[in-house]
Amino acid sequence: MIGLLSEYLLRNEGLSLQKSKTRVMTSAEYLSVLDPPEPPRGSAFDFLGLHIHYDPYSATASDDYDRLKENLGRFDILDLLGAELKKGRIHPAVTRRLVQAMKFLAPDVREAAILSLLDNLETLAPVIPQVMLAIRDSLVELDESFVSDVHRRIRGLIIDKNRLAMVELNLSYMIRVLAAKREIESEQLLIQLYAAPHGFGDSSSPTIQRDIMLVMARWGVTYWIGNQKNYVGMADPWVKRAFIVASYALGDEGAHWRSANKTSFTKFDNIVRDWAASKVQISGWQVPI
Repeated sequence: MIGLLSEYLLRNEGLSLQKSKTRVMTSAEYLSVLDPPEPPRGSAFDFLGLHIHYDPYSATASDDYDRLKENLGRFDILDLLGAELKKGRIHPAVTRRLVQAMKFLAPDVREAAILSLLDNLETLAPVIPQVMLAIRDSLVELDESFVSDVHRRIRGLIIDKNRLAMVELNLSYMIRVLAAKREIESEQLLIQLYAAPHGFGDSSSPTIQRDIMLVMARWGVTYWIGNQKNYVGMADPWVKRAFIVASYALGDEGAHWRSANKTSFTKFDNIVRDWAASKVQISGWQVPI
């Protein structure tokens, strides 16, 4: 059928079908991806209408959290997520909302959901950034050995050059997951990755280099950060700004570098410097990533 349709469109209209966007669906599957006007209670499309934003700094944070937990209790999120993963093609909007809600689940359910996501990354390809953010947020307060195993699997995707990890945006979000916990294996991988080609080209991505620089600053990897001061002058402006933030981890060495290079700072560089200077005075502050 697709072959006949493709030939008809090419001969009569001069149009071609894109393989990645063309597939035959059964009538049942087609009906399942349509948004029903009145979705059944507890269904995936009913879940789409649920507001799951939570602000822990709100004056009514406790009541808001209890209300959110009550609303989420109407849904079997793990079951809904499993149903999406069984489809030939996920519903992106539904899947994004489901993974967004994972961090509010009980620890054992969170672990099961995370494993399910990691086992089905190919199916989840259209929403990998959201999946990685959900995994990072859902790992909080889980067993250390479980967290380490999740990080090991994500490192494996990068090391093996999995096609999903070759996409620069996806790689950036995978790095954000690894940033949550300093592990020697992750540290060594990111150091190797910093100067390596990123994506499908043969050059390093300033975005990836900036993220790695911030992760190293967050972890306080001073031996590596100190070495980068010899090369950062030739780096992309965003990488240089990340190094300005990282330089505060070097103490007096960083202060000397900032003083020696202040004449080369742009107005934006100075804004970043002043912001970082104000933040490092706050007890417990960590470099965001």
